[in-house]
Parts: sequence; structure tokens; C-alpha cells
Amino acid sequence: MSEDLTDVDSVISEIDSFLAEEDPEFLKELNSIKIDNAMVDLSLMDQALANSASGTSSSRFNFAGIKPLFDIRENAKVVIPFWILTVLVVFGTFKIINFKHWNKPDSLFLTSFAEWGLDVNTYNPFTESEMFFDNSRLLKNIVTIKKMVANIKPSESSGPNPMLAFELNIEGMTSEVVVEIKDREAEFKDLILRTAEELNYDDLSGADGKKNLSERILNVINSNLTQGQIRKVLYKSFVLKI
Repeated sequence: MSEDLTDVDSVISEIDSFLAEEDPEFLKELNSIKIDNAMVDLSLMDQALANSASGTSSSRFNFAGIKPLFDIRENAKVVIPFWILTVLVVFGTFKIINFKHWNKPDSLFLTSFAEWGLDVNTYNPFTESEMFFDNSRLLKNIVTIKKMVANIKPSESSGPNPMLAFELNIEGMTSEVVVEIKDREAEFKDLILRTAEELNYDDLSGADGKKNLSERILNVINSNLTQGQIRKVLYKSFVLKI
């Protein structure tokens, strides 16, 4: 033990010698520093606490009664369980107050709006819904293709030169579609007539024949539009000649 103290003293002596050579003024200031033991005497704090515990009758709070709860060195078996129990009670109270938030996701990012969405309600799409474009309050984008006459193919039920005369109302999804059809009316008329001429008299007779032709016209117009799509082809007039 004495050898260790000797080594420490020798190191301190070497440091003092080094400072004396390099910076004697700093060493002088360092040696002039004195520590007042009274300032760091912990017994003064204990005395102050004792005085507070036996204080005057005007004191409203008796600190001496709770001092043992902070003195872990003397009352470790009491202090440690007390503070553990206190922390658990505070934590439990906080959890109870915020119970409604327990089921919320703890992740930093929202991965699905369904996590915060409203309740899902079921409905019958056939009786409780209304198609957007079929809404009576929606302005229709309709353009009329004036009367056209096409020579269709003959069949067993027709004569040698059957003909079809018809006029169309075409409903576009946007006003731009109507404008484009109007600007390219000659081109679309030619496409419609060519589509009709591919069918014979039997193909066009009856309700199924009219529906078949309207579907063909819708597809050929949509495949050539650049500003949108049409959704319906309606007959304004339809005359089939044998």
C-alpha cells in the first residue's frame, strides 16, 4: 500500500516539476486554490433537515415524517419497495386514463386508411345506388349523327338489295368527346356505315340485331377517339328495307 502511495507522490512531483518549468504562473495559481471544507460538509445538510423537522409551530409541513422515504442508506428495505410501488401506481393510472388509445397502431407510418376509417356499411347496389352517368341531374353530352343509308348484305329473308336507314344519338362521357365527334363527323359516319354494311338483313332484324349493331358502332368509335370515350349509342330512327 505504501509503495502505491509513493508512486502517486512521485507522479504528482513530476507533474509539479513539469508545470514549474513550463508555466510557473499557472502552478502558482493552482497552489493558491483552497477548498473550504465547511462548504462541502454534508453534516450541515443533515442539521438543516433536523432543524426543519423540529421547527416552529408555524410550519405547515413536517419534512421529518417523509425523510425516511428518501434515506435509502438507512431504510433501503422501506424506500425501494415504496418507490417501486409509487411508479407502478402512476404508470397504471396513466394507462387507465389512456385506455381508449390502446388499440391504435403504434407504427410510425399509416399503412392502410382502413386502420383509421369509419365503420363499413353494407348496401344493395341494385336498389340503393345510382349510376353516375345515369343521374338525372347530370348534364348529358349527346351528339346527333344525322340520317345515314347503308346497303346491307342480303339474306334468305330479304330481297337482293336490302337497305338500312338510321339516325343516331351518341352519348359521350365528356364534352370533349362530343366536340371531337362533331369535328370528325364525316370520318365517323364512314366508320359507322362500313360497320353496318358488314351485317345482313337477318343480323339486323329484331331487338337483338339492333343491340348488336349499336355495340359494334360503340366499339369502333371508341377505338378511334383521342379525347375520351362514348358510353351509349342510341337510335333516333331505324328503318330496315327488304
